[in-house]
Parts: sequence; structure tokens; C-alpha cells
Amino acid sequence: MNCSDISQIKFSDTSIKAIKEIRGMIKKAKALTWAIGIGNIANIFVGNDALKASYNLHSTDFTRMAEAMQAVPAILRKRVSDTASIAYLNVTQYKEKLFWQAVVAGCKIK
Repeated sequence: MNCSDISQIKFSDTSIKAIKEIRGMIKKAKALTWAIGIGNIANIFVGNDALKASYNLHSTDFTRMAEAMQAVPAILRKRVSDTASIAYLNVTQYKEKLFWQAVVAGCKIK
């Protein structure tokens, strides 16, 4: 993807708020992925004897767990795109509009 170089951009309060919101979403998505994995492992082993852990291991649907973990990035992309679209509608500066168009297109905020 070809991402525009928007140098010397001055963000409005609206854009700054949206950027902070997106960064928060990214942190929460990482935490959610971690929690899904750790939660399942804890459910299998924590506080269980060998027989119970063996049963939990056998009955755990790892396919569903993997699907849930893989869905997080897609959900995050959609939420970021929605937030960027709203920010695009609420800013007036041309460079800010270009920036938010690029984010919707998949360019990353660094």
C-alpha cells in the first residue's frame, strides 16, 4: 500500500483525541489476545489435579481459541477504520483529511 508522506502536519484536538483512542484500542487488542490464550491455559491447569487437567486439555476447543485470537486483529482494523472515518468527518484541515484517509486505507500511525 502506498502511504502518503504528510510532513509538517499540525493535528487539531479532534485528531489528537482520535489518535489517543486508536492507541488505546491497540493496547486493549494486545491485552485481549494475551488474555484469551492465558485464560484457556489457566482454565486447563490452574488448581486441577492431573486427571482434571487431562480432561480439560482433551475437552478444550483449541480451534475456537485460535479463531478467537485471530479475529482480534480484524476487529481492531474495523474499529480503527471507524474511528479514522469519524475523525476525517470532523476535521477541516486538508493535511489532516489526507492523514485520516490514509489510516482508513490501512496506513499505520507510528
